[in-house]
Amino acid sequence: MRREHGLSEEAILPTMADWWLVPRVAADTAMKAQELGLARVTTSRDEYLESAVHRIQDARRLLLVCWHHSRSSPMFLPNCGGISTEPHRPLP
Repeated sequence: MRREHGLSEEAILPTMADWWLVPRVAADTAMKAQELGLARVTTSRDEYLESAVHRIQDARRLLLVCWHHSRSSPMFLPNCGGISTEPHRPLP
C-alpha cells in the first residue's frame, strides 16, 4: 500500500493531500487505547475508521464551501459550523 501511494523508505511522511492516511492512524490509535484500557468507548476498528473518514470528509466539504464563498465575497465567511447531511461518499 505504501508504495502505491507514494510512500517509501525515502519518503516516509505523508503530505496533506494524503488525507486517507489520517483515519487509519486514528483507528489504530483508538484500538491501542482500548488495548491499554485508556479508552472510555470500546468499538471495532472498522467503526473507528468509518467515523474518522466521515469526520474528515465533512471537514473537507466544509473547507471547500468556505473557500468558494470567500473567493466570491472575501469579506463574507458563512457560518461553516454545520455538518453535511449528504450521504458520505469518497471525495474526488
